[in-house]
Amino acid sequence: MSNLKHLLYELESKIDNFETINLGVSKSTIGWQIDHSLRVFNGVIPLLIKSNPANYKWKFNFKRTIVFSLNKIPRGKANAPKNVQFYEKISKQDLINQI
Repeated sequence: MSNLKHLLYELESKIDNFETINLGVSKSTIGWQIDHSLRVFNGVIPLLIKSNPANYKWKFNFKRTIVFSLNKIPRGKANAPKNVQFYEKISKQDLINQI
């Protein structure tokens, strides 16, 4: 849990740069990246709380094996689910509210 708190503090510390874009990294602003990460945190954590590990059944997945072996997601090869994507203008206050 302390790792999660550390990551949230790190995201929060970058909010002042939310309008900055680094085209060498992404076409999206830092604010979009923070928003996406917070939507994932805020969407996944409640699902994890409700989940029952006893119901998990492992299945082989080639792509998952490659990603876990490389320890990174290859650029441009994954699409985020629509519920964690946001295409409207992101404000500093929106990001603070999500934190």
